[in-house]
Amino acid sequence: MVTFVDISARKQAEEAVRASEQRLLRMVNVPRVGVMTLSHPGSLLHVNDALLEILGYGRPEFESKARTWRDFTPPEYVVASERIMQELNATGRGGPYEKEYYRKNGSRVWLMFVAADLGDGTIVEYAIDISDRKQAELALRASEEQFRRAIQDAPNPVIMQAEDGQVLQISHTWTELTGYTLADVPTAEAWLTQAYGAGADAVRAHMHELFAGTRKTLDVQFAIRTRQGGVRHWSFSASAPGTMVDGRRFMVGMAVDVTDRQQAEEALLKSEQRFRLSLAAARMGIWTLDVATGIQMRDDNLNAMLGLEARDTTQPFDEFLTHIHPDDRAAVRAAFAVSTQEGQPLRVEFRVVRPDGSILWLRDQGDVFGVGGGAGHMAGACVDVTERKQMEDELREARNSLEVRVVERTADLERAMDALEAEMGQRRVLVQRLGTAQEEERRRLSRDLHDTAGQLLAGLSLAFKAIETDGKLPPPTASRFIEAQKIMNDLGKELHSLSVRLRPTSLDDMGLEPALGQLVSDWAAQNGVQADFHGPGSTSGRLPAEIETAVYRVVQEALTNITKHAEASIVSVVATRPDGQVSVVIEDDGIGFDLSSAPKIRLGMLGMRERVEQIGGKIEIESSPGSGTTVAVQIPLTPARSAS
Repeated sequence: MVTFVDISARKQAEEAVRASEQRLLRMVNVPRVGVMTLSHPGSLLHVNDALLEILGYGRPEFESKARTWRDFTPPEYVVASERIMQELNATGRGGPYEKEYYRKNGSRVWLMFVAADLGDGTIVEYAIDISDRKQAELALRASEEQFRRAIQDAPNPVIMQAEDGQVLQISHTWTELTGYTLADVPTAEAWLTQAYGAGADAVRAHMHELFAGTRKTLDVQFAIRTRQGGVRHWSFSASAPGTMVDGRRFMVGMAVDVTDRQQAEEALLKSEQRFRLSLAAARMGIWTLDVATGIQMRDDNLNAMLGLEARDTTQPFDEFLTHIHPDDRAAVRAAFAVSTQEGQPLRVEFRVVRPDGSILWLRDQGDVFGVGGGAGHMAGACVDVTERKQMEDELREARNSLEVRVVERTADLERAMDALEAEMGQRRVLVQRLGTAQEEERRRLSRDLHDTAGQLLAGLSLAFKAIETDGKLPPPTASRFIEAQKIMNDLGKELHSLSVRLRPTSLDDMGLEPALGQLVSDWAAQNGVQADFHGPGSTSGRLPAEIETAVYRVVQEALTNITKHAEASIVSVVATRPDGQVSVVIEDDGIGFDLSSAPKIRLGMLGMRERVEQIGGKIEIESSPGSGTTVAVQIPLTPARSAS
């Protein structure tokens, strides 16, 4: 028994399912369109071949482990992707949105995603590779940035403006020259109002023509007002090259700042005017000469100087020579010949005789152009130097007169100098005599003190000695007697010291070196300062009295200055007789002083210098604060003076 069952409907249904699966497969495997199905937690359930190709995976490798969309999403896109998933759960749809995915080799690829909830707990998401578009956008942004930088860094002022009046960009140079930034002039109207003032309407009309297409380019020159209130002159060129992405037409304009040129032209015009005025004021005339034809052109100033009608004229050069003084005419002709034949600059001065008989001195200076190449010419200027010539003549006469007076004054001065020298010689003799008299008086006073007062003190001492020997004084009187005896001894010492200061007997008896040695020794004991003296000894013989006295007094004054001012601890005095002269050096290690600011010390130094110079010697003093002081004396010994 055979039973037949009609399965046509089932077969048709199976065919329909297979056809549907084929259509689904074709939909899923659209080239360059990745498709993935995900669970709601985000796990990848299935991906098509296109997505595997985009990500660089083979299917066995990709399906070897469980993966989620987070495995392929860079960190910076995770938060945005989670928001899309929340939107998908809430609405059933997500996207479109763009983000990058990691590829197998670690590189990134730009994809655009659209997702939908299938209602069975799964999500389908489509991914389209948009890398080419992104690269194009990147290239476009780079191009726009280059264009922006080209405008921004342009060496000349550049402006980019949209058709609706928006100022899109201005260059740094624009801002530097005008002071306006893009924030100051966001629109063309703001720029026109602030920069052009009353001239804004003309500029506005030119821009309207440019955008309307009635003119292709714009080349105009305007004066603009800067933000600081200054005025600059611009030569402005502009064109409307195309349309922006948003459909607006735009204009690019570039300016050339011609302010300096404008100012230079104005300055040149003023300079020419001043030059014309200065020619007239300076009495200067201009001329040109055609060397080939011998025709000279003279301006009105030169003709006026010649005593002719003040107008420009053209005449032969020989006519010009007729106005020159006969004595100077040959020299002028020769000077012009040298210039034209050798190409040398013209420099000549001469006299001209005017029709009224008056004479002017002119200085003519000119240059030669193109003489060697054929028909050349000369150009020059004549300057009235009559006043200078008159001043030179007067100066020459004054100089001659002055020379005569100088000779006379020189003779008077020589006579006065001779008289002065004679008087100075007499004064020096008188000063020397006065010094000798002073020393003689000192010697007399010293001896009087020693002989008279000394004998009285000796007698008084004997009387005191007798009273002391008697020994019968009451105690109060004996005490006063001892005090009186001490005063008498001190008086004796003081009289002896005064006598030595007035005129040391050792200087007269033994000579300079022993006297200096005694002086230094006594001074050291009296002041408690270490002092040494070094001399040639008594075998060197005696020196003339005036030299011994002068040297002794200089050393004495130096030691006095050391006591008063130096605060020294070591002093050295050295006397020598090298090469026919006497040399004495006094040194101390004191506080020193500034030679220019020590008035009290300068008085002492002046006295020492006068003593030394009176006998033909010289003295040098060296000192500075903190470095001590050195006094060096040198006195020449003539044969007569060196005699013992």
